Amino acid sequence: DLRQIFFAGPQRTLDALAGYLQRADARGLLRCPSPPESAELLLGMAMGLDLVRSQYRVPLRRRLAAERARHVARVVDAFMALHAPAG
Repeated sequence: DLRQIFFAGPQRTLDALAGYLQRADARGLLRCPSPPESAELLLGMAMGLDLVRSQYRVPLRRRLAAERARHVARVVDAFMALHAPAG
């Protein structure tokens, strides 16, 4: 059942990330009024078009670890700019 796979994997990951974002918000490390929505945004940004490429069996753009590290840094920077703590 695909629903079981989803709730055991992606949904569980999303829930864990939302919890992490909620705790970071409570500590004032970022501004995150809707942790589940922000978690989905962050995961989507991180996976990007490589998820679509993999579905269509197109070579992934970021094969090398260094390329993935640069992508992650850009995603985290953009995410934090959107969720910068007030003040």
